[in-house]
Amino acid sequence: MTNEIVRPPGQWRGRFMLLLLASLFFGPLLLASVWYGHADRWPLPEQRANHGQLITPPQPLAGLQLQDLQGRPLAGDSWQGRWLLVYPGLPTCDAKCENLLYQTRQVRTALGKETERVQRIYLLAEVPRDPAQLEALRGLHPDLLVAVLASPETVAQFPEADATALWSGQQLYIVDPLGNLMMRYDATQEPKDILTDLKRLLRLSHIG
Repeated sequence: MTNEIVRPPGQWRGRFMLLLLASLFFGPLLLASVWYGHADRWPLPEQRANHGQLITPPQPLAGLQLQDLQGRPLAGDSWQGRWLLVYPGLPTCDAKCENLLYQTRQVRTALGKETERVQRIYLLAEVPRDPAQLEALRGLHPDLLVAVLASPETVAQFPEADATALWSGQQLYIVDPLGNLMMRYDATQEPKDILTDLKRLLRLSHIG
């Protein structure tokens, strides 16, 4: 005859429920702590799905100032506080440039009800000597803001090796409503990829 104590079924059931509740409460906290400590090794699906080059950490464009084609300051309400699709270009918009502007126009239009949250900017390094062609772009792209960078020091804040690369007409950027560079694309990027990234950013953001 043994001295083994037989515990009532109700007592085992009570302990099991206590363990279950503890796992439900502490389990997510434990998993979150583990993921946070190894976030660089285990990126979220949203992070892996970006089509553009994510700029990490986001680069603030401190002191960004814009002018129109006559060298006059551009009012901030025309571009500040919105998501910006920025194309640094050349003083003359060639066929490749015109095609890219058309594609970005289609991307913005495809955003539907979110369209007004995004502003397209054709950005120039300086006031052009003959702004006639660029002025004509407004007829084709009423929503396009053709602007001149009035703060040269801002160039150093773009993740480019030098100013020549920035103004080559081969880059496209997304800037958030707080003025941070978020993402970079090669000019040959598929428009549907840019649209996918923009939709995701707008869906996850509560600003702009």
